[in-house]
Amino acid sequence: MSKRKIALLLAAILTIGSAYPAAAEEMAADHAEETILDSEENSDIADNRGEGIFLEKSVSEERPSEENASEEMISEESASKEPDSKEGASEDSTSEKSIPEDSNSEENTAEYSVAEKKEMTAFAELSEEEKRIYLIDETVPAKEEIIKAMPKTLSVRLNGSEEEETISVSWDCEDAEYADEQKTTVVFHPVIDEKAYFVSDSLEWPEITVQIRVREAAYAEMMNTSEAEEDTLLGVEGKTAASVTGTANETTIYNFLRNKKGLSCAGTAALMGNLFVECSFDPQAYNARENAWGICQWRFERLENLQKRYPKNWKTLEAQLNFLFDEFEGRGDYMGPSTYEKLKAAEDTEAGVKDAAVYFARWFERCSSATYEMRQNRGVEFHRAYHVEPVRIVTPAEPELQLENRSTGVYITWEKVKDASGYRLFRRKASESSWTTLTANTTANAFLDTTAEPGVCYVYTIRAYSGKYADADAGGYGSGYWSGQKDNTWKNAYIASPEITLSGQADRSISLSWKPVSGAEGYQVQVKQNGDWVKLAETSKEEIELNKLTNGEIYTLRVLAYTAAAGGSRSYSAASNEKTAAAGEVEYKNMYRLYNPNSGEHFYTADASERDYLSSVGWKYEGVAWKAPSAGVPVYRLYNPNAGDHHYTTNAGERDSLKKAGWNYEGICWYSGGNTSLYRLYNPNAVTGTHHYTINENERKHLMTVGWSYEGVSWYGK
Repeated sequence: MSKRKIALLLAAILTIGSAYPAAAEEMAADHAEETILDSEENSDIADNRGEGIFLEKSVSEERPSEENASEEMISEESASKEPDSKEGASEDSTSEKSIPEDSNSEENTAEYSVAEKKEMTAFAELSEEEKRIYLIDETVPAKEEIIKAMPKTLSVRLNGSEEEETISVSWDCEDAEYADEQKTTVVFHPVIDEKAYFVSDSLEWPEITVQIRVREAAYAEMMNTSEAEEDTLLGVEGKTAASVTGTANETTIYNFLRNKKGLSCAGTAALMGNLFVECSFDPQAYNARENAWGICQWRFERLENLQKRYPKNWKTLEAQLNFLFDEFEGRGDYMGPSTYEKLKAAEDTEAGVKDAAVYFARWFERCSSATYEMRQNRGVEFHRAYHVEPVRIVTPAEPELQLENRSTGVYITWEKVKDASGYRLFRRKASESSWTTLTANTTANAFLDTTAEPGVCYVYTIRAYSGKYADADAGGYGSGYWSGQKDNTWKNAYIASPEITLSGQADRSISLSWKPVSGAEGYQVQVKQNGDWVKLAETSKEEIELNKLTNGEIYTLRVLAYTAAAGGSRSYSAASNEKTAAAGEVEYKNMYRLYNPNSGEHFYTADASERDYLSSVGWKYEGVAWKAPSAGVPVYRLYNPNAGDHHYTTNAGERDSLKKAGWNYEGICWYSGGNTSLYRLYNPNAVTGTHHYTINENERKHLMTVGWSYEGVSWYGK
């Protein structure tokens, strides 16, 4: 048998073997002797290396046709027979011809050679752009359409070689992963020619992740997704709190359109609404059905222009934004210039957003009108996120200051003026020209200056501002919408207030004393008459004896320190504490305190007989609580017959109110006078013994820690 016939027969056996294994085995056995490969010409076939043998289809353009191949086989085996003598053909020749004629595969008519499978030992890394495809469409595209967008070749290393070779591949995934029509994330793997290559089990296959979003469903999910899920959904990194979608791409697009390209806020929002519907701000969004790419879903000639304009980075957000404005400037066939002007001049209202959004969609994108409303609504959402109401700039009037010295500082007030959004207060020393800012930005109309030094003369001034707060220098002069100021509006010398003590009561006199006040040039003593404070005396010393008073008459007194202010005026401190005392010789007597263990009430009396009686019926005597003067402010005693409780007060109004409520008035029980405070506390949980009175500071603090309410100083004693 000829060598060519052997090769053809071997091809036939292997071809039949794929469909009819038993027949192929029998044919191989019948011709075993004729297939001994001992010639140098067939040595490549003899080096079979076990299971590595396969047939590789010839790709030569000079491949013989089926008819020519048959004719060659006939002419070689039956040269003595006539070409048209088919009936007399030998059985062998008929059998040889029947193999290609009965085959259902085109491969059976091709010429094959025997080669070795190559082992893939490494895959080249895919680029980040190749690893992920993000698709947005109204419907889920067919899997075949997605595969068209994937690489047609891969770079590999074969048989441990360090040199890279390029092989043709296709891609596929599990059909079950492709079932969800609303949200699909599918991983594709390469499909290689398994006749030519095999892959080591330890080799990691490359993957392409495809995220598919139905357009409206993608938006709805974006609006409802949690912050932690947004990066997974959009496939981008970076967040900004002041945005609608929370993506870095949104911020980049907004800044590019608004700040770099000068679109109005409404125009920016209208364009962003369109871009979001197109691609959810993903520059690598791909519509496989329409072969559309990027933030504007470019296709056909526009896509080609994008790729030509930016051949290396056309899939980046920066390149696509710049290309969009190339089109706006008339470098494309669409109505770019008029669209650009429309977006720049869009009225800064929601109606303006909707108008500009439809203009872009209709004349530039030329998309389906069914999406107009969606684009308008998205634009309005972006406008609401970024729009800031314009500020009406007016110059407010000059505020008027009022100053008052208090024990803790200078208290400054002013009337609020029309059109003022806030105020800024300044202070300087009368001897200096530079201003110090006390409050930089306040909407209040009062301020307590606790940093004023005693005895120093200060000048205060204030400026009002309108609109957004603008900075001003230390002198109060800032941008044009600050009010004027009235320099030297107020001059005042802050001095602290004195703390007075009742130092004596004698015939027709009361003596007061206090500690020196820094910066004070003198002190004014005032007496309260019919609710008003009236000057009674002045002194430059830290004590005074008030004479020519009426014995037995009650006087309520206070002291103010003063110093000279600029211009010869006088500046007064805040008022001291008040002291109430009676003129004349005053005796002090003991005040006894008793406790009822059954009701929890404390009882106070100056009557020793009452003390002894209560002690005999179960009350516990706790000693002398304080000493009360024989004259002074009266302290009234009342009794509640329902609760069995006593109450004490110097307030005639409180006395009368309790009488109306059913309490029994028992008269004046003692007098208030002296320098020792009697603290009053209230127990909100008690029925009897609800009030307690003590001169002991520690006792007052303890009762407050266990739930009693401190109500202040009730009267004074010694």
